[in-house]
Amino acid sequence: MREIEWTETALADMGALDKGIARRVKQSVERFAATGAGNSKRLQRYRPARISPTRR
Repeated sequence: MREIEWTETALADMGALDKGIARRVKQSVERFAATGAGNSKRLQRYRPARISPTRR
């Protein structure tokens, strides 16, 4: 499983969501990181500030 590194901005955005929706987003991201499966798309024209090579 790839490590998910949540930025401060992402955590703040997740905190602003309804708890049920935030849980579904978190589960979807974790499933995508673990299996590559899901209805998720990579953001277009987006360059992340950093990529962590570490794994948990």
